[in-house]
Amino acid sequence: MVEEPRDRAHRGRRRLLLAAFLVVATPAVTALLGTKLVAPWKPLDERTATALPAALAQAVNAARELQRFNLPPALTDLRPEPTDSNAVEPSAISAIEPVSLPHDLSPSLTAVREQTPVLRWSRGLDPIGDSGALDELPQLFEVLVSDPVSGRQLASSGPLTESSWRPRAPLERGRVLSWRVLQSGSGEAPDSGDARLSPEARLRVLTETEIAELERRLGRLPPVDDARNQLARAVVLVEAGLLDEARQQLRRADALEPQLRQSLLESLPR
Repeated sequence: MVEEPRDRAHRGRRRLLLAAFLVVATPAVTALLGTKLVAPWKPLDERTATALPAALAQAVNAARELQRFNLPPALTDLRPEPTDSNAVEPSAISAIEPVSLPHDLSPSLTAVREQTPVLRWSRGLDPIGDSGALDELPQLFEVLVSDPVSGRQLASSGPLTESSWRPRAPLERGRVLSWRVLQSGSGEAPDSGDARLSPEARLRVLTETEIAELERRLGRLPPVDDARNQLARAVVLVEAGLLDEARQQLRRADALEPQLRQSLLESLPR
């Protein structure tokens, strides 16, 4: 049956009217619902597969399906080895009340880009008598940076009154570094016999080659800020060992489902 020109014209007008209706109605419906319409997550199609490198696309899908990241083997070197003076992991010591040692050292168990990263920690507190109140008296701190294998000291902050410190000299790139914090009362030197030593934290400064490769991979990601690309950026950061940056990326990833984002954050070790 041959379609009449008049029928084709009528059908064309109907399509135009439908398209115009959708353009006008969609914002109104969205405003009425009070929420943003988000397309459901779909498996990689041909268009997306060409936008992401094959290995990265596979890692993104795996992270979403398993709700955790595949951590790089290099992170093993950033885990402190248990010793008598470091029997409690930094992540566990914050659960001890009162916390008498310096704790929550950061960055820890992660790589960093900058050679002079800011090292931060929380001061230890002690109870005052039987009242249950915590000691808020001024304290002195000293940061010690060393080689985790030989134990040789590489840098020291000297006495500090603040609970953060930026190394004056650049830290060596490509090397695993150990750092701790000594804490003492304001009337004592940080290296006195009564000083308290924090658990060990480790970090590694990326090499220039690693940073260039990281920037190349990030630069190849599609510019669309959707759930898949937000997760792809986090995967690239994790694979580079930049766990702190990956956490920041996930917290900004507003297109990801909240439960998935929370599960991925919990999968990153501290």
